Amino acid sequence: MFFIAAGENDSFQYKDSGRAETKSLYVIRTDDEIVHKHARPIEEFVEDGGLFLVVSDDRLFYRNCKIALVNELGLRHADVCCCPTIGQARERVEQLRREGGTPFIFLETRLDEESPLEFMREVQSGVTGAKVAVLAAEVNQSQLFLFHEKGADGLVLKPAGPNAIIQKAAFVLNPQSELEELIAEGKRLIGKEEFEAAINVARAVLARKPGSPAGLLIMGDALKGMRKREEALRAYKTASDNAKLFLEPLKRIVQFHLEDNNEREMLTYLVKLDHLSPLNLDRKVEIGGIHLRHGEEEKAQRYFDKAVSFAGMEGASSVACEMSMSIGAMLLDERPDLALKYFRNSLRLSKGSSRSYQMATFNRIGIALRQKGMWEESVEAYLEAEEIAPDDENIQYNICLAYYDGGEYAKALERLEKALRINPDFHGDDASILYSVAHIYMKARRKDRALECLNRILDIHGGYKETRALAAKLRRGEEPK
Repeated sequence: MFFIAAGENDSFQYKDSGRAETKSLYVIRTDDEIVHKHARPIEEFVEDGGLFLVVSDDRLFYRNCKIALVNELGLRHADVCCCPTIGQARERVEQLRREGGTPFIFLETRLDEESPLEFMREVQSGVTGAKVAVLAAEVNQSQLFLFHEKGADGLVLKPAGPNAIIQKAAFVLNPQSELEELIAEGKRLIGKEEFEAAINVARAVLARKPGSPAGLLIMGDALKGMRKREEALRAYKTASDNAKLFLEPLKRIVQFHLEDNNEREMLTYLVKLDHLSPLNLDRKVEIGGIHLRHGEEEKAQRYFDKAVSFAGMEGASSVACEMSMSIGAMLLDERPDLALKYFRNSLRLSKGSSRSYQMATFNRIGIALRQKGMWEESVEAYLEAEEIAPDDENIQYNICLAYYDGGEYAKALERLEKALRINPDFHGDDASILYSVAHIYMKARRKDRALECLNRILDIHGGYKETRALAAKLRRGEEPK
């Protein structure tokens, strides 16, 4: 069994924990020394409006949290709660945010419903100061790196007893070692652009721990801030050499080459990152994009396809569907032919999802294709949607618009009238839809119906100058352009 060492930068280094963690499961009473040493940061967190939230259906872990935080540290029962689903947790976090509180979330890496990674992103981007420690009975290196890259503050391997829970919570809230405090100070100084002071802190870190990757990163950031770029790059590379499983130096090097617009060097280090953390799907798409820009289409598609395939491993076809759609959208401007491959794949993958999700997928793809003038492909997507919901007026209207874009006015009118048979008032009082419908009628030589739509706009919305002018032309029998 492995756990993440509470080392510098919480940098996801491995250590063998033997059987100590398992043994702690059966220790009902926590160690007095642990309670005394780690109580204060936890108490201060709660005093400032913090809440411990277990997002898990693991009753044993929740019980041990209660033992650790309520029985031993004296927190109130209301300070520690459990939400077995992400939906419930999202509501509780939102309530806490409105009240000005801060969550500390113990989050399962695997839940049967939504993606824990997406929930973690929502929490950390939406609630200032939120902390997330992920829970796992076992975790491989790829999963571990992925959660770290996405912002996890720590990892707790289960079974975890009260001692381990208290220690992890305290460390996430307030790193204890002098070295960690120095590293935190260095980062703070970098954020304030006090680069000379940050270099002094980096030297202090390196004096206490020669070759420290975290110290070298602070040094590199400070040097780059002082525009000593080559020295900064050397610091980043040394940090990477000193910690082969630490991702941050490689990410700094990628950013460095991005700033220099050096995609070839970027690619070298992105591939290294992908090797260490292969579950980061956005990175695979980025690598594919670079290959494509350099004319290496086969390599590009290999990375794009891997991104879709790995997304499917999440267990829900909707995740792979979304990934395929996002790749298609990215390619649409430069490579519409290749974009179609991923759009069609997205349509295929959506067929395993709910009816409403399928409809939304068809609609998004159809709109994207219409916006790029690919009206025939747009019709193709909407016709597949029609097979699922033949009596949906919105689909018929979207097919109408696609045909209109292609100059197929008779077919556009046919689909418009079908939409109106399904729902005679599908356009409601929406001026933009009514205006589009008027133009479709005009192209189909149905000026009377076009005028009805324009008059309705004027009755409801009043003084649209362009609408008044167009209606006046039709009343005079003039041929509008």
